[in-house]
Amino acid sequence: MPSRNIPRTLTERLERLLESARNSDYYSKFLSPSGDIDLNDLPLITAAEFYSSRNDFVNRRGQNETPELRYPLQPEPVVKVLIPGFKPVPWILGPSSEGRYDTIAAPVDKLRQVARNGRELRYPCIAFVGPNHGLMTGEDRELFWKSFRVPTFEVFLGIHGEVVAEECEAHEGLHVRETTVVESCSGQLAVTSFDCLRTPVARLLIGMSGRMEHRPCACGSSAPRIMDLTMAPVTRAVVAATA
Repeated sequence: MPSRNIPRTLTERLERLLESARNSDYYSKFLSPSGDIDLNDLPLITAAEFYSSRNDFVNRRGQNETPELRYPLQPEPVVKVLIPGFKPVPWILGPSSEGRYDTIAAPVDKLRQVARNGRELRYPCIAFVGPNHGLMTGEDRELFWKSFRVPTFEVFLGIHGEVVAEECEAHEGLHVRETTVVESCSGQLAVTSFDCLRTPVARLLIGMSGRMEHRPCACGSSAPRIMDLTMAPVTRAVVAATA
């Protein structure tokens, strides 16, 4: 049974994020102690603005949720994850863990290094992409297939290492996690992660672009999807919001 402390709706998640944000120097200047507020009432923030004054966003009373990695197939194989920070589960081996594994999950640049060694894997691998790790190209997919002999699934990580969106078996875009809101701002993506309460940032422009698809996926999921993910310049006008 889920914990009662885990917010179940978008409104509850937003309220929890705003409560955390009120304890930061940045948001305390314009967030009232109480009262209703819509996500669109908050300003867009560029990555440059965030990194130049990161301490102003810190809520020293808050704690980020440990991100959960979800393997796209069931049952899960043993996965060697080449970066730390994910919630420990029996089928995950950390970067320094010893033992046999069936596949790997790694930032796309590390995955390229592994692929050049020409090792075959038993199950599809995971490539972490996003503002901290860059993007996967068509050439990468070809390289990974030739080396690993298995498909590759993309998992989009935010600036705190949180999972923003992930690819399914249909390979038709990245499904946005239920703990995240992604907005398309004239093509550029703005991310709000409800699990990041230590350094809460709402509507962060991450310097990447994409379009939002709201039609159900071939896999059956109705979660909105990020399509055509690329690098992009900063823009300001909000076009669409998703949850």
